[in-house]
Amino acid sequence: MPRLSLAESALALLLDGRDGHPVVSRPDQECAAAGGALLSLVLDRRIRFVSCGSSIDQSLVVVGNKITGNTVTEAALELLRDRQLTARQAVTALAPRTARGALDRLAQHGVFRQERSRVLGVLPRRTYQCDEPTVPAELRSRVLDVTRSSEPLDEEMVALVALLGALDCLEAVVDAWDRVDEARAAEIASGYWRPRGLHREVTAVTAAVTAASAAASALAFARTQGW
Repeated sequence: MPRLSLAESALALLLDGRDGHPVVSRPDQECAAAGGALLSLVLDRRIRFVSCGSSIDQSLVVVGNKITGNTVTEAALELLRDRQLTARQAVTALAPRTARGALDRLAQHGVFRQERSRVLGVLPRRTYQCDEPTVPAELRSRVLDVTRSSEPLDEEMVALVALLGALDCLEAVVDAWDRVDEARAAEIASGYWRPRGLHREVTAVTAAVTAASAAASALAFARTQGW
């Protein structure tokens, strides 16, 4: 399997609908990509959050000089540098651009290709064909392993589980006959990061992803109602 960033891994799972359609809406895809990029930067100790109010309103600070080695996360880092953003603002600022970058990388890896068409010749539709199904299959297996294993956990996969949990789509990304242990996932989300000194950062990112997703969904609904 190619080496994927968290943003790419999240999209690989969320785009892997069996009928070629994404598992979640486009705004949620973009929130997942932004959250994945931020979590990658958290794990690389390239960003931290300064407490000032609720989790989503904590201020983001770029720190250190480590090269992440991934074009998606490096692009996110450059966008965040020298900007005073809260966690929620960072997700919103990163979402569209990071999703496009992650999709480009998945295409370069030969995992997905995007196809455009029109419904009834009018409404634009975008579908994603998976050319390398072993990649999302392995990711699903590793997600399930995190929620079921008592062995030492893969830090990136724990972060991916936290991200998917923030979007309430853990069940949506696994096969129908599998069931995610949501209690275990919640335990991981609340207890894994604190002894590693990353609890504030991971909580800030996941709370911001949840808030951004809810706001995007509300806006989409308002538009359908002509508000």
